[in-house]
Amino acid sequence: MTPRPPVVLLRQSLAAPAELVAAARAGFTVLASRAHLAYAERGARVIPRYSVLPEPEEFYADLAHLAAVPANDLRAHQYLADALAWSGDFPDDTPRTWEYRSLARGDLPGLGPWVVKGRTNSRKGSWSRRMYAATPADVGRAALSLLDDAELARQGLVVREHVALAVLRARTRDVADLPPVADEWRFFGWGRDVLASGFYWHEDVEQSPPTPPGAEEFIRDAVAPVVAERARFWVADVARRAAGGWVLVELNDGQQSGPQGVPPDVLYRGLAAARW
Repeated sequence: MTPRPPVVLLRQSLAAPAELVAAARAGFTVLASRAHLAYAERGARVIPRYSVLPEPEEFYADLAHLAAVPANDLRAHQYLADALAWSGDFPDDTPRTWEYRSLARGDLPGLGPWVVKGRTNSRKGSWSRRMYAATPADVGRAALSLLDDAELARQGLVVREHVALAVLRARTRDVADLPPVADEWRFFGWGRDVLASGFYWHEDVEQSPPTPPGAEEFIRDAVAPVVAERARFWVADVARRAAGGWVLVELNDGQQSGPQGVPPDVLYRGLAAARW
């Protein structure tokens, strides 16, 4: 018997309307609440979108009770959502990463600069004040500010080595406290396959450029084979280094990540064709 298509469990309050339209166009049944899964076929395959958090353990327990099969299980979600977990799998391809708490009583590794963020999320809208740290004192100030953020305090903080990226355009500080517009790209993947990609800083350009072949080659050769051993549905942000080559900036759960320049129609068509 041919299995029924997966359903999309979409928290609409966190999704742009274009996602709902794209999911419907791709042929998905879209559910707004996991309570609605009770009316779906037992054992239904589920692609959560913005539905796992804020209580992932409770979310997965509810799905298990309904015998629903999510795109990523709890262990995969925890791996993808934790920079301390996945960064060690890419020793040459992502900035070095340390737990902030373990550094509190010791010297900072390396010569700096550094980047301070949550184990899952960051606050790029406060780049110079709460993320970028040129000196050890800046690290402490950024960390204290971020620990006032309930979401990041719950996750715990990490300190990452700052890697210089190829900058396409600088920013005026009085306009926005964001990082410079880098040659950075978001990729959604399923196992070893790339589903869709887009220019990360798409809101800062009139027209998004095509994905560079080198970025996709880096994803296919260096990122996807490693992640596919741990998770099914993932998202990766990669950027061109100022010195040349590519670096993995972030890895996260595809179930929780926004398109950020990736065309929703392309993403959902890819999900509809994905092999479970």
